[in-house]
Amino acid sequence: MLVLVATLAAAQAQMVGSTNRQNGSISSSTNDPVYRPTGAVLHFEAGSPWAVAVGYQVTPNVMVGAGYGYYYTSYQNSSFETYHYSSYTYGGGYWDYNHFQVEGNPNGPFLELRGSTPGYRWSVFSDVKLGYNLAYYYPDSAQCSRIYIGLQAGIGYKNLSLGAGALLIPGVFTVTNSQGVREKVNLTEFSLSLSYNLPVAYLRRVLMF
Repeated sequence: MLVLVATLAAAQAQMVGSTNRQNGSISSSTNDPVYRPTGAVLHFEAGSPWAVAVGYQVTPNVMVGAGYGYYYTSYQNSSFETYHYSSYTYGGGYWDYNHFQVEGNPNGPFLELRGSTPGYRWSVFSDVKLGYNLAYYYPDSAQCSRIYIGLQAGIGYKNLSLGAGALLIPGVFTVTNSQGVREKVNLTEFSLSLSYNLPVAYLRRVLMF
């Protein structure tokens, strides 16, 4: 996938350079639009998350999309204790514990909203992904939240951008502590990714359809 993206990006650069030479321009940057063009894009990310999405640049400031993401986290195979009260047959009792476990890294489909400054060459952005987590939980009967939220902010150059932020899974488990109080366990993990938006208009020109 990354090889395909790199190949298409190189083809895009060659196309722009060829157009500029035909117009008698020396620098390829002279034909860069002032504002980010609108239209459909293919969105790729590498790092955490690995993601692929289909998006639409609604205005130079706003992109919406939907796709699939996979996050690397330190919470894979982590256990979380939950307690229950066991009674003795002759009276009294004690708090005993079970455990919940996340067997895999968070992954699943998401909806995405990205806001950025409108300039095409250089920009800053913020990005929100709201997804459904398909990671395996143990036991299957665990009361848990399947919602994950990916938050990032960063800097962009043309269609390439670098972002850092956090993956949030609020209320991933609801557990009972040793005092019999119900409480939620929240997971937070750092994320860093490099992303590229491939405009569908450029893709159509390269593939001639």
